[in-house]
Amino acid sequence: MDHLTHPNNVTEFILLGLTQNPQLQKILFIVFLFIFLFTVLANLLITVTISLSPTLSAPMYFFLTCLSFVDAFYTSVTTPKMIIDLLYQRRTISLGGCLTQLFVEHLLGGSEIILLIVMAYDRYVAICKPLHYVSIMRPGLCRLLVMVAWIGGVVHATVQILFMVNLPFCGPNVIDHFMCDLFPLLKLACRDTYRLGMIVAANSGAMCLLIFSMLLTSYIVILSSLKSHGSEGQRKALSTCGAHVIVVVLFFVPCIFTYMRPVVTYPVDKLVTVFFAILTPMFNPIIYTVRNTEVKNAMRSLLKKRNGITNWSQVNFSFSHNCRFYMLTLVAFSLSLEIMQNQSLVTEFILLGLSQNPNVQKTVFVIFLFSYMATLGGNLLIVVTISSSPALLGSPMYFFLAFLSFLDACYSTVTTPRMIVDALYEKKTISFEGCMTQLFAGHVFAGAEVIVLTVMAYDRYVAICRPLHYSSIMNWRLCGILMGVAWTGGFLHSTIQIFFVLQLPFCGPNVIDHFICDLYPLLELACTDTYVFGLFVVGNSGFMCILIFSILLVSYGVILCSLRAHSTEGQRKALSTCGSHIAVVVLFFVPCIFTYARPPSTFSFDKVVTIIYTILTPLLNPLIYTIRNKEVKNAMRNVWKRIMVVCNERSPGLIVNALSQKKTISYNQCMTQIVTVHIFVCIEIFVLILMACDCYNAIQTISQSPLILIHEIMQLNNNVTEFILLGLTQDPVRKKIVFVTFLLFYLGTLLGNFLIITTIKTSRALGSPMYFFLFHLSLSDTCFSTSIAPRMIVDTLLKNATISFSECLIQVFSFHFFGCLEIFILILMALDRYVAICKPLHYMTIMSRQVCGVLVAVAWVGSCVHSLAQIFLVLSLPFCGPNVIDHYLCDLQPLLQLACTDTYVINLLLVSNSGAICTVSFIMLMSSYIFILHSLRNHSAEGRRKALSTCISHITVVVLFFGPCVFIYTRPATTFSVDKLVAVFYTLGTPLLNPLIYTLRNAEVKNAMRKFWSKALVSNDNL
Repeated sequence: MDHLTHPNNVTEFILLGLTQNPQLQKILFIVFLFIFLFTVLANLLITVTISLSPTLSAPMYFFLTCLSFVDAFYTSVTTPKMIIDLLYQRRTISLGGCLTQLFVEHLLGGSEIILLIVMAYDRYVAICKPLHYVSIMRPGLCRLLVMVAWIGGVVHATVQILFMVNLPFCGPNVIDHFMCDLFPLLKLACRDTYRLGMIVAANSGAMCLLIFSMLLTSYIVILSSLKSHGSEGQRKALSTCGAHVIVVVLFFVPCIFTYMRPVVTYPVDKLVTVFFAILTPMFNPIIYTVRNTEVKNAMRSLLKKRNGITNWSQVNFSFSHNCRFYMLTLVAFSLSLEIMQNQSLVTEFILLGLSQNPNVQKTVFVIFLFSYMATLGGNLLIVVTISSSPALLGSPMYFFLAFLSFLDACYSTVTTPRMIVDALYEKKTISFEGCMTQLFAGHVFAGAEVIVLTVMAYDRYVAICRPLHYSSIMNWRLCGILMGVAWTGGFLHSTIQIFFVLQLPFCGPNVIDHFICDLYPLLELACTDTYVFGLFVVGNSGFMCILIFSILLVSYGVILCSLRAHSTEGQRKALSTCGSHIAVVVLFFVPCIFTYARPPSTFSFDKVVTIIYTILTPLLNPLIYTIRNKEVKNAMRNVWKRIMVVCNERSPGLIVNALSQKKTISYNQCMTQIVTVHIFVCIEIFVLILMACDCYNAIQTISQSPLILIHEIMQLNNNVTEFILLGLTQDPVRKKIVFVTFLLFYLGTLLGNFLIITTIKTSRALGSPMYFFLFHLSLSDTCFSTSIAPRMIVDTLLKNATISFSECLIQVFSFHFFGCLEIFILILMALDRYVAICKPLHYMTIMSRQVCGVLVAVAWVGSCVHSLAQIFLVLSLPFCGPNVIDHYLCDLQPLLQLACTDTYVINLLLVSNSGAICTVSFIMLMSSYIFILHSLRNHSAEGRRKALSTCISHITVVVLFFGPCVFIYTRPATTFSVDKLVAVFYTLGTPLLNPLIYTLRNAEVKNAMRKFWSKALVSNDNL
């Protein structure tokens, strides 16, 4: 190679890659890392499955093994280099490395082409000459054909490389690609490469085109010969050949486009190369496994064997060895802390906490003290309930639930007490060892919880998909091993994290803008380059979260798909259980993915996200599991009855005894207990008297303004204290027209919606769930319109319309709160119509008053969470000026334009929050109504007419509301002149039209209004 490259001035090439945008490079790094890992694992899975399965011994599967092996190595030639290059600003490759990549790439690509020909020949013999198949496709011939494929690939790549090594490269050396390929290199050569380009086109392009034509012709011949086969044979042959044809088209079409042309390059070449060099090897295993029953059955059998290996007679865990391992790890952790102390100048860190305002700190103290007490109480109640209830403890699901609650209690205890105590101090410090210990313990419990959630998903899969084998599979020994795996996995995950952090030197500063010690804030303080360490964090924490979250969602998707074969009662029970599990998974994983699956950077709203998964999630888990689980609620009632009996007996020591069968206490224990209880009661009374004096001022301050915390979270460096609203127009005459028009609109909205609210509340005939939801829809419409219209109407009378910063944020909060509430209620109304039309006999049992009340409560809570997420994102923005909003209300997009910082990331979060909710909800609603209308074929003409009338009014409301919302929020941070008119439509027009639509098209509502109006007139006459 040195001899070949001696006359060249170029010793390395600069690869420009797919993009030069740093933010896009980080996104591509994550995307292609996952694609590469999936490609390698999937192809190796096919290789292992076929190699270990005796049923897949046919020549077709032998060739499929070779193809998967080649695909795994083919993607490894270019993808790892491209992924690593995305982490660097300057991407170089040596001349020798470039030619080596080119040679290996064409070797494996040529081998894959010949393998595809061999597989087509195998299918031809199997379908056209089935009686001679075994004698023709004998093992010796199969091995010979595979050897020919490898030799053909070597010959093809050698011819290519011999031409390339003779090219002189004098400069430039910049390749506008992410890998070394033929045409980009030919463009850089400092001589005429026309003939070489023709040779390349003949060697690569012509070979691709010729073989592609041969393959298509062979498959056409095969398909033509299927006419003489039976229907089952045709189906099986079409399934197999269809998979092969898809692979052939995916591979050859991009190759022909790339190599069957003159020496020119196009901007689209990179995307085409990504398709056949990276995506095609990923699609191949999916195509062959999804469309091939035998491969899927072999994979299931392999999984069963793996489960069989984990039987108790074959698995022997040594507790002493595990203890030794943990002790050695802890000793190493202690030694690492000592070594790190010698390397770092920092002995303690200063935590800024959630706020520096003393009044807000008192608010934080009260709120999170109650949250922590509720978290401990709720989770320990679940642990005690399951432990004391034999009916629950005998089920693996509740065993795992008790373990999850225990982890939640420990996980919350790692961070919350420290934060609560720090809220009482002006200066919050934590020692270096304390910071590392908090980081280690937090990731131990979080890692264990991630694995426990996976185990719970597996438990539900076995219970629902294999109910007859549930007891034999989920035996107690397996449950114990799975819990041991959870602890070990959390321990290993946290150990890896802590050893990376312990390598960092901390020279100063030592101020952490957070309320806990976490990875990214610590990386920002290290006095060394932490880019590589940040990637390790993403790989360990972020990748694990995304991978397990994806596995969990897929597993629950498989479980829900398998429910079709169950009875209605079984479906209801399984959906209730899985629904609670999915809610816990989403609450835990989404904030974790947002925090850790990104480059090493910190945002102002990281504290809020951290609160969600460290404090709120452990608080909500017991609520979710108890509200949706009748067995847990019944067991809690039984425990509560026992405790109440004990409390009535006024015996301090019998609470524990009430949970046991035999209740005894010795004389000495009794005397000790009485003395201890009285001592602590006296101390508690004294402490409460002292706390009452100190808390009086705090409570008085808290009661003065519930928005103190929000005001403090706002950036103190904001120069803007108010905004100027330009309104719909600046023309005085038009302002008067706007005033009159929208005053009438608003009054009509209030009267129409209040009329519906009053009619439904006073009419006994409108007691069905549909009208219960319509009542809440009208209420939300009234509030939604009131959050915007009065301010706009008053502003039309003023020359300069201004709104303070706080009022602007309150308007944004209330506007999105009631808007999201309306979205959720429209979804509930669609659900109500689905049950009423598709399951009319079960309507009253499904849509009971209790269920309706819970659904509406969920809608209120969901809208509150959505609006809080929006407002906290806006609160993190600094506003330095200007302060003119070209709108008649405070909304997200105009505010983002005024912020004096880069709002790209925040805009993406806002789009994903508002835009995604609108789009997904709109698609769900339209799909549900299409399904409802499709099911009307089985109804009578009168039933169809009534159902159509109701559904059409609902669909009209949905389209009127969601169309403008999707237009506003599912786009980048830009504003258009038409935005004001669109906003008028869904903020003022839709709440006005809703009562008209529901009254004009609904006979029951009109009759109820007539009766209500008649009663009002009669009462007036009597007066």
